[in-house]
Parts: sequence; C-alpha cells; structure tokens
Amino acid sequence: MIKPHGSDKLNPLYVADDAKRTALLKEAETLPSIIVSSAAAGNAVMLGSGYFNPLTGFMNKADSLLVAEKLKTTKGLFWPVPIVNMVKDAAAIKGAKRIALRDPNVQGNPVLAIMDVEAIEEFSDADMKMMTEKIFRTLDPEHPGVAAFNSVGKFVVSGPIQVLNFSYFEADFPDTFRTATAIRNEIAERGWNKVVAFQTRNPMHRAHEELCKMAKEAENADGILIHMLLGKLKKGDIPGDVRDNCIRKMVELYFPKNTVMVTGYGFDMLYAGPREAVLHAVFRQNCGCTHLIVGRDHAGVGDYYGGFDAQTVFDTEVPKGALLIEIFRADNTAYSKKLNKVIMMRDGKDHTKEDWVTLSGTKVREMLSKGIAPPPEFSRPEVAKILMEYYQTTLAKGRPAGRPYGEEGRGIRPAAPFLFQTLQPIKVVLCPDCGGTLRIVAFIEEPRPPPATPAARHARTLTSTSSDATIFAKIRQSQQRVDSRRARLTQGGEGNSYGLGDRGLGHGSAGGRVGFLPRLP
Repeated sequence: MIKPHGSDKLNPLYVADDAKRTALLKEAETLPSIIVSSAAAGNAVMLGSGYFNPLTGFMNKADSLLVAEKLKTTKGLFWPVPIVNMVKDAAAIKGAKRIALRDPNVQGNPVLAIMDVEAIEEFSDADMKMMTEKIFRTLDPEHPGVAAFNSVGKFVVSGPIQVLNFSYFEADFPDTFRTATAIRNEIAERGWNKVVAFQTRNPMHRAHEELCKMAKEAENADGILIHMLLGKLKKGDIPGDVRDNCIRKMVELYFPKNTVMVTGYGFDMLYAGPREAVLHAVFRQNCGCTHLIVGRDHAGVGDYYGGFDAQTVFDTEVPKGALLIEIFRADNTAYSKKLNKVIMMRDGKDHTKEDWVTLSGTKVREMLSKGIAPPPEFSRPEVAKILMEYYQTTLAKGRPAGRPYGEEGRGIRPAAPFLFQTLQPIKVVLCPDCGGTLRIVAFIEEPRPPPATPAARHARTLTSTSSDATIFAKIRQSQQRVDSRRARLTQGGEGNSYGLGDRGLGHGSAGGRVGFLPRLP
C-alpha cells in the first residue's frame, strides 16, 4: 500500500485507549479552556483521524507563514495550507501550558482535544493579508473561504494535541464518516492496490459517475473511494445527509458490486481552489489512495480560479517527489448525443454545442425545486427524486436550500438540522420518570431503501404496541441503535413531543428549542 505523507506509518492523534481517554477527559475538567472556531475543530478532527499525518498538532506563526508562502514548514515538510488554531482573544489561556479545546459545533461545548501550548502569537495585518492572498489567490471578502479565514481572530495557539472524539461527525454520519486509518484498513481487507479517490461536496450526477468509471479504467485501478466532505459549506450547497443518500443510491444501482467505498471526512470546506486540491491529494495519500481525480474548478467557488488551476498547481507549486499520489486530470464530462454516452468534452472535438446535454447549476436547482427531473442523460432518476424531495421540502419550510447549520462561537448545534419528510404520531403516554404527558413522534427522513431507516422501523414497532411499559422498554433496548438524525424531537400541539434519539428521549420546549433528556434508566 502507498505510504502516508511524511512518514512510514500513519500516526493519528486520536486517543484510542479507553482508559487513557477517560483520564484525559477528567483532566480536561481542571484545565483552562477555550471554544475553538469551527475551522480549528475540523482541523482537530482531521489530525485525530490521521488525514493530516505527519503533523502532531497546530502550527505556530513561523510554520504558518512559510506554509502559506512556500508550501513547506520550517523543518522542510511539504504542506499546502496552514493548519492553525486561531482565536480572537487568548486571555483565558494566557500563561497556560496545557489547555482543553472545546467544540463549537456540539451543544454544551464538550472537550474535543487537549493541547500542550508551545506558543501564543499574533499575526499582523500584513501577515493575514499575505496568507489570505497566497492560500485563496484573492483578498475579496465576499469569497467564503477568505471571509471565514479572516473572521476567527489573529492570535495563533500552537502545539501538539491529543484528540478525544470526532465532534459530531461520527454520531451524525455513522455509516459514512471514516478515519484515514479505517479507510486504509478496509482497502487492505478488500485487497486493493490501486485506488482512485473522488472528492465531492455535491450530489453526484451522470457526469461524476462516468468520470469515476473512466478514471478507474484508465488507471487500471482496483477500486474507487468516493470521499465526501461532511463539514460546513457555503449557503446553497446540499447538506451532507442528502448528498449521502444520493451517492449511495447511485452506487447501489449503477456501479459494479464491491468496486466503490462511500465514505466521508470531517472538515469545513475552504473553497481554496488549487491549494485545497493539493491538500486533498495529501490526505487521500494518507488514507491509502494512489490517484486523485482533479477536474475542472476543483474545490473552487465563483470565478476566482481558472478552470484548470487546480491541475496546473501540481506542475508549478508541488516539487517533484513531494507526494506519492498521482493526479488523474479530468476535463468537463457531459452526455454526447452523437455517441449516446458520457465522455470528456475534450474528446468530442467534432461536437457542436447542440451535441451535448449540459445544464447550469442554477437551471438544475430551478428544475428540482419545481419537481421537474433533469433529463436522464444528466441525472439518474433515482438521484433526481431524492433531490426534488429535498428542494421541495426546503421550500415548503420557507428555508433557503443548503443553509449551513450550527452557530460558531455559541456552542449550539441544532439537534434537528436536517429536513424530514413525515411527522408520524405514534402514541400519547404517561412518562414513568416525570409523570408528564408525552406524545411520542418519529420524523421519518426519506428512507434509504432497502432497508428502512431505524426510525421507520421503530415507528412501525411502536405504533403496534399497546402498553406504555412496552413502549418504554423498546426505547431503552434500541437507544444505541437509533440514528439521531432519523428520530428527533419537536414541539407539537398540546403537551410536549418526544422523539427517539441516540442520546435518549428528546424534549421540545415551548420556545421551540430542541434538547435531550437523560437516557432512560
């Protein structure tokens, strides 16, 4: 298998030993702490997962500046983007040698990692300008990556970390989130040697599907890793759970069995175009891939980058031998009416505009919002169905499609950030713990058939149950198995509404805020 970047062995920073992790969590209660930014939390998850091997923690000022300017650390390690923990105010940890890093994206701000502080330094305005321009190739504050990078503060806290959990990613995406270690292990179990990675933050349409198949065939690869970003996106992008459903449905129906791994990673999108493409290559090498597909405007946004800047950066800024992973350079792909199949547009030199089936993103969103499926040459009908239901449900709720969730710095991750299709009352019962009247409900998300979602199974089970005791017994038995996204709590009419979740019964207050009661005994 391909070696990790910068070392012979992968060194994830997650503390896997239960006893040691428990002891560190107890220690964290006594340490000075800060709530980190969402970007820093994502960095910690990536460090803990082994994706950012061989880094041992957050970079200091000198490393950050050199990485931004010359793509290498002060020790000479090739690295494309500063991995930093930047804060607006470091007063709470001034003089501390060891601190707890708290998660901004999970309710209650639990400890995400423990850090040994080596330095607390401040970037100047000139430093921030240089890093911004080098990383994003623009200073435009309207660029979502530029805006995010310049919003978190100028104090950089550096030092090694010990990661204690994977934030919300493991709980919210149990079937999809995987560490680099887990992916390497599965690749080995499958007996794959050559693996092509496909990066995505969007649902996959016909062009993406065929591009993966083309790359696999061209490189004579054993398998494909479809690796989706699960963290924060810009307004208008499709939420992770919807993308996950779309991609899994496509793989289930249109790829040969046992040729694709569908996984995801916990990180906020940078929209850094070429630099982010190089970062993608680094951590795909770390998870065992030999090739990365880089297409037109990879990791881009708007018109900030040239169409193929994310490919040429590997020629102009990545030194020979700096990476072992190879780049599969892709052109735009589209359905050819002449050939009755999807091809790269560079291979259709005799084609006219009318020979291609192409649709703009705006046009596709407009069609889906109106319940109109794009032509099958553009999108698989099963994928279009999932997206149509998402857009129509979103519009019915009066929410902008693709709105990012969570409020950075406030420590609140909404307990029900996803859109659900059906609210099904199950039964009104008397709670044995508080004596209050409860109406147990289940929010049934668009299922991923087969099988039915856990919530759907529980809805059927509980609907047929006659005794309150049996209902609560079933809740207790199934708490660990219910995906928290499939059964949530909301305020509903008279009394309080409760839902099944992986943290126990959920409770909705009159103000509409969602929380969770302790697990049933």
